[in-house]
Amino acid sequence: MLPLATDTWDEDEVEAIVAVLKSGKHTMGARVNEYEELFAQYFGSKYAVMTNSGSSANLVAAAAHRYLTDPFLKGPREIIVPAIGWSTTYFPFSQLGYKLVFVDVDPHTFNIDPIKLAEALCTETAGVCVVNVLGNPCDFGQIRKLLANYPNVVLFEDNCESLGAQYDGEYAGTIGDFGSFSSYFSHHISTIEGGMTLTDDFGRAQVMKSMRAHGWVRNLELPANLGIPPSDPWSDQFRFVLPGYNLRPIEMEAAAGIVQLKKIESILEGRKLNGDYLSKLLGEIPEIRLQQMSNGSSWFGFGLILRGSMEGHRKEVIAKLTEAKVESRPVITGNFLLNPVIKYLEHRVCGSLEGVNQIHDSGFMIGNHHSDVRKSLEEVVEILLKIRQDYV
Repeated sequence: MLPLATDTWDEDEVEAIVAVLKSGKHTMGARVNEYEELFAQYFGSKYAVMTNSGSSANLVAAAAHRYLTDPFLKGPREIIVPAIGWSTTYFPFSQLGYKLVFVDVDPHTFNIDPIKLAEALCTETAGVCVVNVLGNPCDFGQIRKLLANYPNVVLFEDNCESLGAQYDGEYAGTIGDFGSFSSYFSHHISTIEGGMTLTDDFGRAQVMKSMRAHGWVRNLELPANLGIPPSDPWSDQFRFVLPGYNLRPIEMEAAAGIVQLKKIESILEGRKLNGDYLSKLLGEIPEIRLQQMSNGSSWFGFGLILRGSMEGHRKEVIAKLTEAKVESRPVITGNFLLNPVIKYLEHRVCGSLEGVNQIHDSGFMIGNHHSDVRKSLEEVVEILLKIRQDYV
C-alpha cells in the first residue's frame, strides 16, 4: 500500500542513458561536467563535484578539508556529529584520523541540538558535521551564532536526505563549507547511484576532484598552499599528489541526473502536498507525533514517534503496518553508538543522549513520494487509530 520509495524516472532518463551508450563514451566526461555545472547553478553554489555515491561525497569533503588545512593532523582533530546519522556520515572522518564527538539531537526535529553542540565545542574541535534529517534543515541560525566564536571550525552538511530543503531562503547543502547530496534510488532525485558535494571555495573543489580520481592533477589547478609545484602537461596526466581514491561517477548517471534536475520542482511539490496532509491527519493524535518540520522542509520521509500510552509498543505497530503492506524502517539507524562497528571508531560522547534514545526506542519512518499518496496516508492513519484504541 505504501512503499518506502518509488521510481522518479520515465522514458526521458532511459533515452538519455541510451544516448550515452550509443556515444561510446561512458566514463566520467562531458555529461558529468554538465551535470555538475547545472547542479551548482540550481542550488546557487559556485562549485559542484560529482562522485559515485553520497557516501563518497562525504569522503571527498572530509579528505579535502584535511589535506588543505592539516595534512598531518597536528592540530585539532575532533569532529562533532549528531548520534543519529548514516554510517558514512561518520566513517570518512574516522578513516582520515579524526576523533568523533557524538552529541544529542532534538527529539522534535530529529536534528542536532544546538544546546548540546555548544557544550561540545572546544579548542580541539576541527569541524562540525550536521545531518539534515528526512528533509528537515537544521537550525542554522543558532549553529552560525555558535560557530562565529570558532572561526577555524569547518561546517560540513550531510544533506543526502534533504535535497531542496531551505533554511531562511538558503538551500540546505549550501550553508556549510561543504554540503553533500545523494542521488541513490530512494532519494529525492535518482541517478541509480551517485553523489554531489557543493562548495563555494575553488581550492576545495579542485582538491575534491583530485581525491575522487586517484589523487592526480590531470586538468586541475591545485591551490598553492598544498606546496605542489607545477609540472609539464604531459607528465601531469599521470602525476599523483594526494592519497586519493577512485570515486568517479559514469556518464550514464550524469545523463540521468541532467533529466532529473528538470523535475525537482514537481517532485518537491508532490512531497510537500503529502507532508502537509499527513500533518493534518495526525494533528489531533497525541500518542503519535510526526517529526516537527520547518517551513523549508523537502519532506524526504515521515518520522514518527510513539508517545504516552503507545510508547513501548512499536513492535506491535510495525507488525500491523507490515501486514497492511506499509513499509517502515528505523529513523536512519537510530542511535548509531549501539552499532557494533563503533568499537573501531575513536570517539567520545558529550552529554546525555535522551533525544537520540527516544527516537531509537520509540521512533520509526514511513515513506513519502513525489506522487499523490494522500489516499494511502489516510489508510495508514486509520490503521494507527485502530492500534491506538488498544492502548488508550
